[in-house]
Amino acid sequence: MKNYFKIICVVLLAVLYSCEPDEYATPNIELVPIYRLTDTENDTYAIIDIYKEKSLLLIENKDFAVTSFITTEYVDTSTVDNYYISFEVLTESVDTVINNISSSVREEIITKTNTVENYDLGGQLETGLADLNIEVNKELSSVTTIVTIHEDGSEIVEVGDPVEESIQEFVLINGILTEIEVYN
Repeated sequence: MKNYFKIICVVLLAVLYSCEPDEYATPNIELVPIYRLTDTENDTYAIIDIYKEKSLLLIENKDFAVTSFITTEYVDTSTVDNYYISFEVLTESVDTVINNISSSVREEIITKTNTVENYDLGGQLETGLADLNIEVNKELSSVTTIVTIHEDGSEIVEVGDPVEESIQEFVLINGILTEIEVYN
């Protein structure tokens, strides 16, 4: 009985060993240069990674949640003494809020928001001290719709006039800027 058990173990070991591939695929990972802004003392913008060769911005908050954005209009005019980087981030969102006014009437508010964020980053190469200025321009367009449902199931839809609103905000973030390489 012991011999059968040994033979089965040897056969299983041979089968498992023969399933090993001859060569593993090499992942396409390379180091890419970025600017990293840290020590910001800002809960929303705890760490900011600006990719030099990609149109990518990563923002990590204090809870380690990372949000990525596609950048446009990237310009780096840094000198041997100072950092000067600017770029834009464009985002668009649509939010819908539904309020049930009664069992037969509901209000739907649809808001479309187009946001343009202009980033200007400047700092000293020697000390790493840097200031990031973010100009946020939001264009909001809201439409309120009232839907009345009759007993026979038919609906009457009343669409209100669009409401337009522009909001402009400015954010200043101070921190330490470094140039590093991270894996792609």
